[in-house]
Amino acid sequence: MSEGKYHYIWEKSRKLYRVVVDKPEYNPATKKTRHHYVTVGKAKGKDAPIEFGEKFKLASRLSDPGGAEQSPIRVKDVILSGEKLVLDKIGNESGLGECLRSALGKEKAGKIMSLAYYLVCTGDALCSAEEWQGERKLPVLPGPRVSELLPELTSESCAPFFRSWSKAKAKGKRLCYDITSISTYADGNDMAEFGYNRDHEGWLRQINLAVVSDQDAHIPLAFRPLSGSLSDSVTLDATLRDFEAYDAKPYGLVMDRGFYSQGNLDLLSARGVKVMIPVPSSLKWARDLIGRHKDDVFSQDCHTDSDGGTTFGYTVYDPLGEGKRVWAHVYYSPSIETARKEKFAKQYMDRRGELEKGIPDERYRKFYDEYFTVSTRGRGGKPHIAEVTPLKDVLSGMNFGYWVLYTDIEKDAMKALEDYRTRSFIEAGFDDLKGATDAKRLRVHHSGSVFGRLFIQFCAQVLRSGLRNRINSFPADTKKYASSPGALLSRVRHYSKVSYRGKYKSQYTEMTKGQRLIFKELGLIDGKAIKESEDETDTESLLN
Repeated sequence: MSEGKYHYIWEKSRKLYRVVVDKPEYNPATKKTRHHYVTVGKAKGKDAPIEFGEKFKLASRLSDPGGAEQSPIRVKDVILSGEKLVLDKIGNESGLGECLRSALGKEKAGKIMSLAYYLVCTGDALCSAEEWQGERKLPVLPGPRVSELLPELTSESCAPFFRSWSKAKAKGKRLCYDITSISTYADGNDMAEFGYNRDHEGWLRQINLAVVSDQDAHIPLAFRPLSGSLSDSVTLDATLRDFEAYDAKPYGLVMDRGFYSQGNLDLLSARGVKVMIPVPSSLKWARDLIGRHKDDVFSQDCHTDSDGGTTFGYTVYDPLGEGKRVWAHVYYSPSIETARKEKFAKQYMDRRGELEKGIPDERYRKFYDEYFTVSTRGRGGKPHIAEVTPLKDVLSGMNFGYWVLYTDIEKDAMKALEDYRTRSFIEAGFDDLKGATDAKRLRVHHSGSVFGRLFIQFCAQVLRSGLRNRINSFPADTKKYASSPGALLSRVRHYSKVSYRGKYKSQYTEMTKGQRLIFKELGLIDGKAIKESEDETDTESLLN
C-alpha cells in the first residue's frame, strides 16, 4: 500500500485534504491501465505532514517491517471489522436486517444498514460516509448517491417494513409514545415551522418527530414526522390509525403530561387502548384531589427511588365519578418538591426583575398578572412593584411535591410508579438521537427527503437501543470497557481482518483484553478466536 506518490485532495465539507495513493493495474486484454486511489490519511494543508489512518499504519507494520520489497508476505487489504461484527450481531438479534430485506429488497436494505452503521459509530453527516464505509467493506454511498436514496424512502415505500416490524413487536403490548423537536436552518422544507422547541431554540424552524417504542424491550417501533407547529395533544389519532393499519394495535400507551386532554382519553377509550399519563397540575380536579388526599399519601407504602429518595403514594378509584375502571394515583416526593420550589423561586425573581427594569416579556404576561401589580411613582414614572402573593406564601401554600398519575392499566400505586418511570429510556433515546447520531440539526433541505433521512436515523436508533440493552446485561468486568454504546464501539474500532497476497489465509488482528470480553459477551468468539461463521462474512453478511 506504500507504493505510488501521495496525492492531496481538498474536501470542502471537512475543510482538510484527503491523502491518497495511486495503485494502477494494467489489463493486458484491454491494454489499458486502471487507477485505484486508496485513502491513507489526511492533512491540514497541501504537501503538509500526513496524519496516516489506522488502517494504513497497520498494513505498513504487517507488510513492511524492514522494507516492503524484502518482505515475503505482502498485505493485500486491511478491513476494519470490529464495529461491523458487533452491529451485525445486534442487527441479527433484533431482526432489523431481515425485516428490511423482506420489505425493501436486498440491495436497498444493504445501503440503509450501511448508513445506519455509520450513524451509530460516528454520528457524522451522511454525506461524509463514503470513506468510512470503504474501510469496512460496507456498501459505499458517496454524497450524491445518498441524495438519490433518501427520496426513494417514502412513508408509502417503507410501509411494508413498518407493517412487519410493528406487528411482530407491538401488537398487544404496552408502548411508550413521545415527541421531540428537531431544529433546522432549511428554508425549502415545508414541514419545518416555528413551534414549541424542546431544545429552547425558538429562533429556528423545526419539525416534530413522534416516536413509539416498546416499553419492555426499549426498541423503537415506529416514527412519524409532523409539522413543527403541531402540539403534542393533537398527534395521537394519526399514530393510532397507523398501528391499526399495520394490524398492531397496542394494549396500552404510556405518555407524558403533554398528551393529556379529555379528547385523547376519549379517543383511547373508543379505540380500546389503555393509558397511563400524568395529569397537568393546572387542572382543577387534580388540584382538588391532591388537596383532599395530601395527607393520605403517608398512610400507604412508599417507594425507594434510584437516587436514594422516597416517593409516597395513595390510590383513588374512579376519581371523576364516571363509573369507569380507572385509578388516580396521588404521589408526593420531597426531592421533587425541593427542585420545583427552586425552579419557581428563580422564575419569580426573574419576572420581578423584568418588571422593575421596565422590560417585561409578553410571554410571561399571565405570570405577571397573577403575582404582581405595577404602578408608577415620582415624576420619572419609576415602576413600583407590589406582590399580590409574597414568594414565601406561594412556596408554603402550593403543593410543589405532589402529582397525579391517571391510568386504567395498573391499580397498585407503587407498581404504576415503576411502570411509568421505565419510560425514561425514551428520553435517553432522544438524547442519543440528537447527541450521538446526528439529529441535533436536520440537514435535509427538501421535504421529499425528510422521511428517508429519518428512516435511516430510526434504523440507527434500533441498533443503538439493542446494543444498549446488551450492555446493560454485561457483567461488571466487561462494563469497564463498554459502559455505553459509544464506548463499546470505540473499544472495538481498530479490530481488523488482514488479507494477504498469494495463498496466505486471512486472519484477524490480536484482540485486546477489552475486545475479548466484549466479543465473548456478545457470543462472537469461540475460545480465543472469532467464530468461523463470522470469519467468512468479511464483506456483506447481514447486509446481503
